[in-house]
Amino acid sequence: MSGKVLIQWRHDLCAQIAKSRYMDGESTRLAHTELANIFFSQDGEESDETTISHPTDKSPQTGQPTPTNLQPGIHEETVSSRPSNMLPWAELSYSVRHVEESWHHLMRSEDTEKLKTIAMCNFDFLLAALQTVSISYLRCLIEHVRCHILDRDIELIYYTIRKSSDVLTRDPMQLGAQVISWLRPISEHDENDNSLLSITVRSATAWCDGYTVPLLVPLTGWLPVPLPSQIRTMTVSGTGQIRTIDLSPSKQHLIIGPKTGDVQLWHIMSNSLVHTFRGHSGPVTCLTVPRELNYLITGSEDTSVILWDMRTLTMKQRIWEHIAAVICVTYALNNTYIISGGDDSSIIISSMETGKLVMKIDHHRGPVTAVHVSAASDVLVSSSHDATVCLWSLENFTLLNTIQLHSSIINFEISSDSVFLLALCEDNGLYLRALATGTELHSLKGHKSKVRGMCLANDSQRAIVGCEDTKSSHL
Repeated sequence: MSGKVLIQWRHDLCAQIAKSRYMDGESTRLAHTELANIFFSQDGEESDETTISHPTDKSPQTGQPTPTNLQPGIHEETVSSRPSNMLPWAELSYSVRHVEESWHHLMRSEDTEKLKTIAMCNFDFLLAALQTVSISYLRCLIEHVRCHILDRDIELIYYTIRKSSDVLTRDPMQLGAQVISWLRPISEHDENDNSLLSITVRSATAWCDGYTVPLLVPLTGWLPVPLPSQIRTMTVSGTGQIRTIDLSPSKQHLIIGPKTGDVQLWHIMSNSLVHTFRGHSGPVTCLTVPRELNYLITGSEDTSVILWDMRTLTMKQRIWEHIAAVICVTYALNNTYIISGGDDSSIIISSMETGKLVMKIDHHRGPVTAVHVSAASDVLVSSSHDATVCLWSLENFTLLNTIQLHSSIINFEISSDSVFLLALCEDNGLYLRALATGTELHSLKGHKSKVRGMCLANDSQRAIVGCEDTKSSHL
């Protein structure tokens, strides 16, 4: 990690052959995983740089725990930040080698949760980096991780350290107070009391309580959220207008469907093109990513639906059942069905495993513009240019209810609690209905430009609408 070259190939061709033959992506990930496990033993065994609950004395000058009766192999520079870590790896202490090397292997192992738990969001690790190196090193470390990983917790830690840089440069021992000041208001609003940020704040509080030198520690939080309103701006070149977009299963990549051309996979934080999905002979009109599966489903004007394997970035299934352009796709029944709607007014239900036709529904009298599945119950919801929203049972594919709207429906969204339906119609109006009964609740009109996109928040109480004039509205 010092940047020194220890050994290198004399010819670039040799390096390329060796890398392609022995260091493919999976082999590299496994190698880094094994190296990370050397630093952090998961079975609780001691290593030559970790220690388990040694008695400590307090230094009268700094108030820091001073290890006594160190066992053979334990380095004196090992940092133990507080009596209890409050994390799954609660017995760990951090040495200079942990601070300088372990985080890199954790990051390259692609285990984001472990990286956050042991390093990036671990109060002991952050304090060890400050004490053994510097605040500049800690900032550079987190910035490097941010070049590869997009994560809310890491962003919050980064901006907390960034806004506290002046204070921590003068006195690194103020880290606990700064973490509490910036992150306590956020952790208090987390639904899970055992969230990683909540544990980090409690760890900082416990460390401050055990510190003998007086510290100014806030009991209440008043500082604003350290995150800026805009985290990342991506410039996607060579695609033209973007028709549809979604997150990859890893949440680290954007899947972009341009108006013309093939679907592309872009890494968010590095703003780099990773892969182009070639298989459709016409423009891709829709795409979706099934939950808990490394798959991508795309529909196209070439009348086909393709299931892609996101691990190998290859085609898994191609479904030819529509006789006109595919407009919308979704998945259902624990990711066993692929459901698509097309310009031919039909809804096609196919097996995700085999690609074979399960059911064809010919009910709508116009193109099917959107299909979604209610999360609370396995009910299929479809909309059409015939101004109707239909609810279907996925058990026997019978019609449960029909909701009539005022004009052709372009798109709709279902709230996460499956209570509300928000429909965008051709008259540029947004109509909020009760999903079960179809009762009209609100009509949202008056947009100055054409509405192009919308989504409902997870709390089922807010909606975000994007318009053609590049402005978005928070409703």
